[in-house]
Amino acid sequence: MKTGLLSFMILLVASCNALAQEMMAAKEMVKDTMTKVKVEKQVFPVRVDFRVYNNTLKSNRTLLAANGFVLDKEAIEIGIKFGYLPKIYYFQQLGTLSVGGNFPSVTGFGLKERLALNLLKPESHFVLMPYVEVGAGYYKMNFYRGVSDNTIQTVAQGQISHDAIDAFTATIDLGLNLGFWFKLANRKITLVANGGFQANTNDQWRIGSALAFKEKLNLASPYVGLNFGISML
Repeated sequence: MKTGLLSFMILLVASCNALAQEMMAAKEMVKDTMTKVKVEKQVFPVRVDFRVYNNTLKSNRTLLAANGFVLDKEAIEIGIKFGYLPKIYYFQQLGTLSVGGNFPSVTGFGLKERLALNLLKPESHFVLMPYVEVGAGYYKMNFYRGVSDNTIQTVAQGQISHDAIDAFTATIDLGLNLGFWFKLANRKITLVANGGFQANTNDQWRIGSALAFKEKLNLASPYVGLNFGISML
C-alpha cells in the first residue's frame, strides 16, 4: 500500500511539473505574439462630407412657384467632422431669379452624428458600411424682391426688399457607404461614395422663430454623396 501511495505521489508531482511547463510555454507564446502584432490606432481623424439632395422642400417649392418664387429642386450639404466630435454641416438650396425680380433661397446649419457598421474586415482595405445618422439644425428661407440686376448698385439704391422665415428641426437618414482606404505617409486615407434617404421631424416654418405658419419644413429626399477621411496612425 505504501508503494502504491508513493507511486501516486511521484505521478502527481510529475503531472504538476508538466502542467506548469505547458502553462509557461503558452505564456511565452502569447507574449511573443503580442510583441509581433502591430496595433494601429487612429489619432484625430478628420472627415469631409459632400451631399446632393434631389427633391427637398417639395410642397414648399410648389407654393413658392405659385407666388412668383422659383426654388431649385436640388440642394447641397457640406459637412466636416473633427476627431470624435459630431459633424458640423451647412445646407444650401438656391433659387432662380424670376422675371419679376424675385429670388428665394434656403440655408441651414447644424450637427449630425453617425452610427455605422463596416461589414468588411479592416485588412481588406474596402468599406461596405450601412449607417444611421441623426442630427438637429436651424434652417432659414429667404425672400428677395426687386432684384432687377445682379450688381451691388441695386442694393445701394435700396431697390431690394428682404423677408425671411425659419425653423428648427431634427433629421434622421439611412444610408450606405461604399469605398476603400489606403495608407500614405503614416496616414489612413479613406475615399467613399454614399447614398441614402433623409427625413425630418414635422416642424413648422416660423417668423422670428416665434409665430408659426401652417406650412411645414420638409427635407425628405434621397441623396448621393462623397466623403473623404484622413487620420494619423
